[in-house]
Amino acid sequence: MLDRFLEVIKNNQLFSTNDRLLVAVSGGIDSMTLCHLLSEAKFSFSVAHCNFKLRNEESDRDEQLVMDWCLERKITFYSQSFDTKSSAINNGISIQMAARDLRYRWFEQLIEEERYDFLLTAHNLNDSLETVLFNLAKGTGLKGLTGISEKLKNIVRPLLYFSREEIYEFGVQSGVKWREDTSNQDVKYHRNRIRNRVIPELKEINPSLLATYKNSYRRLKNVQDYLEQVLADKLKPFIDSRGDDVYILKEVITDITELDYLISPYGFSYGQANTIFTSLSGRPGKLFYSDNFCLNVDRKHLVISPLGQEFLEVQIDAGDRKVYNDQLSLEMSVSSSSDILRKPSQASLDFEKLEFPLTLRKWKQGDFFYPLGMSSKKKVSDYMIDSKIPLNLKNRIAVLESKGNIVWIVGHRIDNRYKVTADTRKLYHIIMK
Repeated sequence: MLDRFLEVIKNNQLFSTNDRLLVAVSGGIDSMTLCHLLSEAKFSFSVAHCNFKLRNEESDRDEQLVMDWCLERKITFYSQSFDTKSSAINNGISIQMAARDLRYRWFEQLIEEERYDFLLTAHNLNDSLETVLFNLAKGTGLKGLTGISEKLKNIVRPLLYFSREEIYEFGVQSGVKWREDTSNQDVKYHRNRIRNRVIPELKEINPSLLATYKNSYRRLKNVQDYLEQVLADKLKPFIDSRGDDVYILKEVITDITELDYLISPYGFSYGQANTIFTSLSGRPGKLFYSDNFCLNVDRKHLVISPLGQEFLEVQIDAGDRKVYNDQLSLEMSVSSSSDILRKPSQASLDFEKLEFPLTLRKWKQGDFFYPLGMSSKKKVSDYMIDSKIPLNLKNRIAVLESKGNIVWIVGHRIDNRYKVTADTRKLYHIIMK
C-alpha cells in the first residue's frame, strides 16, 4: 500500500517533500494509518486533533492516543477542545455540521498562523461514495456526483483512492494503533445510515460496488473538468474582480448551467441559480444571499460581495499620515503645491477650511453634502442612486467628515465647500488604498 500511496501522491501532484503539511487526525483507523504512511515515506508533517467533547472519556482517550503517538516520534502536535453541543444550539445547526465548522475554522487558523502549505485529511473511497449517495438523496448536479475531490485549494485527501477495507487490512498488518468511534454506528446520523444500511444493500446487488464507483468517479470527474474548462474559457474574460467584489457581465450568461458554474463557488445553490437566472431580464436591484455572500442583480452586472464586513469609525488628526480600518486605508499629506489630485480614489481639499479631528465613518440615512461644482446640497442616498452604485455595495460607502460636515464621499466625490481655489494656500491630499 505504501508504494501505491506514493504513486497517488506523485501522479496527482498532491504535495511534495518540500511542503509543510498539517494532518487532521481523529485517532481512528483512517487518520492513524495516514500518519503511519507519511512517517514511513519520510514526509515532514504536524498533527492537529479536535476534541469535540461529545463522548466524555472516550473523546479524551482519542486525544491521548494521538498525542502519545506524536510524542514518541517527536512530531509537532496541536489539540483543541470545543463545546460542540452549545455551538450547534447557538447556530441552529446539527452537531455534525457544528463539528465540521469548528474544526475547519481552527485548521484554517493554524495553517495561516504556522504557515502550512496543505491540510491533509484521511477521507477514503467509501467516504466519497457515501457523499455521492447523500447528495443524490438531497438533490445534486454533476459536481455532487463526483463525490469528494482529492485536492481542493489547500486541502488534500491522499487516501481517496483506497477503500476503508484496504486501509483497515493494511493498518492491522502494520501494527497501527487506533481507537474506534462508537458514534459511527449510530444510525440517527444520515451518513451513518447510508454507511451501515444503504451501502450493504447495494453491495448485495453489486458486490464490486466500490470498484464500479471508482471507475464512475473517474469518468464523471473527467466530464466535470472538461465542462469547467469550456465554461472558464468562455466566461472568464467577462468576470472582473474589484477588491473583494466580483462583477459578472449579465449579457454573456445564456443558460442556467453557465450561471450555476459562475455563482456556485460563492455558496449559491442550484435552486437560487434558477431564481437568479429568471431575474436577469427583470428590474435590477434584487438581492440574493448565501451563507457568506450577497449577490445583486444590477443593471449590467451580477455583483457578488462578501457579507459581515463591519465598518469601524476612525478619527484623523492633522498630523496623521496614514489611517486604516478593516475595509480601507487612507494616506494623507499636506502640500503648498497647486497640483490637485483628480482621480475618484483621491481628494485634494483646502487644508485651512478643515477642522480636526476629521472622522472617517460609514454613511447613514439623512447624510447630505454639496457635490463638487454644485451650490445646492444633495442627499448621499440620492447621489448613490444617480451614480448607479450597486445596491449591495452601498453599505460600504464611507464619508469623511469635518465638524459634522461631509467633505468627501470616499472614493467618489468631494464637497464643493472644501474644494481648492485660487485663494488656497495649503492643500490637504488624501489617497484611498
